Amino acid sequence: ALERTYEGAYVRTALNALGSGVVVLRLFSREFFAMGLVFVAFGLAMLALNLVR
Repeated sequence: ALERTYEGAYVRTALNALGSGVVVLRLFSREFFAMGLVFVAFGLAMLALNLVR
């Protein structure tokens, strides 16, 4: 359980953030575009942290 909790946490968080960002970008109006970009940027940052870590 320790490996599952800590090892994949960055990847799971990144994929969830990227998925949420893409949904916001695709489904909602332009008013929410900035929020979708924030989620995508956060997801990419988490993936980068996972590679560094």
